[in-house]
Amino acid sequence: MKLFTQDSFDPDRLRQIATFAAVFGGIAVNTISNNLFPLNGVPMGELSTTLFAAV
Repeated sequence: MKLFTQDSFDPDRLRQIATFAAVFGGIAVNTISNNLFPLNGVPMGELSTTLFAAV
């Protein structure tokens, strides 16, 4: 099965997948970080969420 043939390659589709992955990755990192690594009252997840939002 070819994922990226010349005919089926779609930058918009790829962007959707990347955005989807970034959002859910950010949520996962945010949740894990808030639960495991609170740092000086500022959860690390807050930083990662901000980074994902900036992208």
